[in-house]
Amino acid sequence: MTEEKFAEIKKFFEDTLKFGDSDQSLTSLTRKMPQIYQTAIEMYTDQLHIVKTLAAEKDKAYSEGFKHFKFDQNRDLSTKEIDICMDSNASYVKISRELMLQEKYCNFLEHTINNIKSVSFNINNYINVKKFFQGDSWV
Repeated sequence: MTEEKFAEIKKFFEDTLKFGDSDQSLTSLTRKMPQIYQTAIEMYTDQLHIVKTLAAEKDKAYSEGFKHFKFDQNRDLSTKEIDICMDSNASYVKISRELMLQEKYCNFLEHTINNIKSVSFNINNYINVKKFFQGDSWV
């Protein structure tokens, strides 16, 4: 996912999950919730696949670098020294940064899914409070 796509998705969820004071707004949002939830799950699944693929690439790059520094060198390096060498490897650092960025997007989508789950409870609580202040029955 690119930064622009992330900003677009973030704005979409911020706008979609807002609800106003009117009953019509609440009803409309309640009807849209299953579709919004499904959309978020699909985005999260796609993003999780990207994260897992990048993690595998990072592990592969690390293992190749570890093999090179540990066995192909004339001197014996400790694991800490190998980690330092790997952190100076441009391709390894690029994969690591990309992985961290994609994990950030994945975490956002995961938290968004949790927020979507709680929106239904928030709407119900809002309706109950509104009924209470209007003096309507709880039935």
